[in-house]
Amino acid sequence: MTLLTAKIKKYVFPTAAAALLLAFFAAFCVINFAGGPRFFDFDMYADTAIAKLIWEQKTLFPSGWAFGNQLYTIATPVLAALFYGITGNLNLAMSLATTLNTLLMCFAFCWAVRPHTSASGALAGLLVLVGGIISTNAVTALHGQLFYVLCSYYANYMITLFVIWGWYARTVSGKRVFGAAFAVSIVLSFLSGIQSVRQLAVVMLPLASAAAVRFVYIWIKRRAISKTELIAVSAAAAVVLANLAGILAARSLNIPMTSLYGSLEAAQPNLAQAIAENKEALIVITGLQYLAKNRTGIFLTVFAAMIIAVVCAFPVLHIKARASGRFSDGMLICAALGFVSLFGMLFANLFLDMALRPIYLFPWYALAAFSFAGIAPRLRPRILRCGLFVLCVFCACNLYIGYAKPAAEALSQDDSAEKQTAAWIADTGYDYIYGDARHIRKIAAYTNGAAAAGAWFSAPLLVMDYINRQDIYSEDDNKAAIYVFTVQNLEQVQLIAREKGAELHFERAFGDYLCYTSSEQLMTFEKSPAS
Repeated sequence: MTLLTAKIKKYVFPTAAAALLLAFFAAFCVINFAGGPRFFDFDMYADTAIAKLIWEQKTLFPSGWAFGNQLYTIATPVLAALFYGITGNLNLAMSLATTLNTLLMCFAFCWAVRPHTSASGALAGLLVLVGGIISTNAVTALHGQLFYVLCSYYANYMITLFVIWGWYARTVSGKRVFGAAFAVSIVLSFLSGIQSVRQLAVVMLPLASAAAVRFVYIWIKRRAISKTELIAVSAAAAVVLANLAGILAARSLNIPMTSLYGSLEAAQPNLAQAIAENKEALIVITGLQYLAKNRTGIFLTVFAAMIIAVVCAFPVLHIKARASGRFSDGMLICAALGFVSLFGMLFANLFLDMALRPIYLFPWYALAAFSFAGIAPRLRPRILRCGLFVLCVFCACNLYIGYAKPAAEALSQDDSAEKQTAAWIADTGYDYIYGDARHIRKIAAYTNGAAAAGAWFSAPLLVMDYINRQDIYSEDDNKAAIYVFTVQNLEQVQLIAREKGAELHFERAFGDYLCYTSSEQLMTFEKSPAS
């Protein structure tokens, strides 16, 4: 083998992987910065709306807002609030926050696995983390939306996961227990506890289980516990307790919240339904939902099957390789935590009222990345090069399938009715937009903070009582508000207006959107008479 050939073999994968990662990042940026509101779904405007309130009121829990399942302490809206204060541009602030979250998640993963794998392993894991989100369109699949584009909602959960599990993997590998990583883990654990009990189930309980099992195993094997092991298990307990303290702190604040999509309360067992939910969630989160006879479906299914195979093979190969010292316990701990988290959620869904959604199984992506990062050093050089080449090919094709179309759409001309309506509202000077959340939130997003949405959902003119402004429905607010109806609900809202003695005045129409002003405030917190 010539020196040139050796160098080519050594650097070809890192170069290809780096190029692919940059290509993914470029696609994310195009969608985030050029796409903006045109891709926003039902909840995304709410994240920008509360970011504006957080900055204006200088508190994470602004008045006049009702939260949904969780508060925001380490979520994307908090970063967006900071960027809004700097730029004064709400949509740009959300794009910057989303992009920064993507970078932080990648850095957190690399930090977590760095002591336990090779450079090729870390690159392989990072490529799977970024490129292994299998979807035919990133802006319509929750996976892409919630990690990398538009709001990157779950990215903060993943960052917390990588930091805390990465710190614990270092402790069991003989690294330093206390230090900056431990301090950051405590802070993230406490803040995520305030935000939601979800981190308790997904990150903290697996950590507590791993620490307890390791402690018992060492005691049985050695009949004694060293000072180092005692310190490590105590530090892990401190991280878990910090999360519980955050949960208790959140409850003491008595902040208005509306629980959606189930809870962690015990439910009447319906094993058939729960098993069906588990099956569906696993199929979606792993990417197997695209099993089909067309070429794209077959390709995505093969890619998903390859990731699943590596995830299953990693612990087996790790156990066989431990005697040779080629694998570290830290890498096994990371993967084991992922397994416990994933299947712990599936098991809990059998007995709790969780209303399991596929995205709740997001530790699957961490598990897949850990598995690829861990398995790479175990493979022979020739097999490793072939495997990494195949991975690059699959990720490149997945980039095209999942991100090329929305990126191209983001760069195309946007003359939608929502954008036209928003431009007229902003130019006319209205402060508030009242209407169905499924329509006016995107319109409000297009105004870029110039007009705030006051939405209904379940019934016309009945104020939605979660992730929605609650303080913009006075008579004075009505004078600065525009009502946006559609042909489908116009007759119903006209009936409500007549019953209230209000006069509706038609202003403009843009496509299916009809803009009206009202002589009286029609939005109400009481049951709508027409519902």
